[in-house]
Amino acid sequence: MRHPAVAAGQSYICREVVNLVVTTVRDSPQAAETPRLSLREREVLGLVCQGYALAGDRQPAAYRPRTVEVHRRNIMRKLEVRTVAELTRYAIREGLVVA
Repeated sequence: MRHPAVAAGQSYICREVVNLVVTTVRDSPQAAETPRLSLREREVLGLVCQGYALAGDRQPAAYRPRTVEVHRRNIMRKLEVRTVAELTRYAIREGLVVA
C-alpha cells in the first residue's frame, strides 16, 4: 500500500529517516561551526546571489541599497568569506538559492 503523498505524486520520507537525518546534521561538527544567519540576512543573501544590484530599479522596494550593503558586509564577515562568489557558493551549498 502506497502512502497518500506518494499516490498524489509528492515525496514522502518516513519519520525514522527524518529523525536520523536531523540528528546527523544537528550533531555534525560542521553544523556547530556554521554561523546562523537571521531571516533578514538569509533574504538579503538570496537577493545578492540572484544578482540584484545595490542600486537601481532591480532592487526590491523593501530593501534600500545601503541596507543591502550593510547586511551583505555583515554576512560576509560572519561567514568569513571575502568575495561575492564565495558567498554565492555558501548560499548554494546551504540550499538558500538554486544554482
